[in-house]
Amino acid sequence: MKTIPTDLAHPVTMDNSHTDIIGGLTKREYFAGLAMQGLISAQAPFSDIGSDTMLGGKFVAEQSLIYADALIAQLNTPA
Repeated sequence: MKTIPTDLAHPVTMDNSHTDIIGGLTKREYFAGLAMQGLISAQAPFSDIGSDTMLGGKFVAEQSLIYADALIAQLNTPA
């Protein structure tokens, strides 16, 4: 099964029929969020959330997307 980055990780529906999907995070957004959580928990508190240093939020956001894209690519590699 191919992992498509824009597919929803946990689709949100209006009822139990699961036919009326109204939104949710994409798989790429979900994987990036998980990576970001790990990166943040492994570092000291941020002193400048907007900086691009190792402790800055911009750096962590960029790295999180790199990890998410790498995971999706690996998931799509034949075993």
